[in-house]
Order: sequence, then structure tokens, then C-alpha cells
Amino acid sequence: MTDHLVPLHLARVRRAGLGAAVFHFALKCLHRRRDMAHLADLPDYLLKDVGLSRADVRKTPQVGETLR
Repeated sequence: MTDHLVPLHLARVRRAGLGAAVFHFALKCLHRRRDMAHLADLPDYLLKDVGLSRADVRKTPQVGETLR
């Protein structure tokens, strides 16, 4: 299989190794958690300005899911 046919994340795992891929995933989860905590601290009027509601912030996003 050639590299141009391999999805980017699989090519990255192959080049950097599984440990680096796991580290990258964990770091991404920590950033998402930090961002969700920051959004939870914002007042409702600011959330409305960016198109979110309090319920959107409370909902835990699944892996790979964005807020909207």
C-alpha cells in the first residue's frame, strides 16, 4: 500500500510509532477537557454570542465530535 492511499492518522502512527499516537490522543483529550471547562465558566450571554447554549457545554463530546 502506498502512503498517499493511507489515511493521515494511520500514516502518522506508522512513522511516529504507537506510543506517540497514544500521547497525541491523550493530549488532544486534555485540551478538549480544558476548553470545555473554560466554556463552562463563561456567562450565558457570551455562550449565545458564539452559538452555544449551556446544555451544549454540559454535554460530553464523543471522540472526534465537535461541539456543533
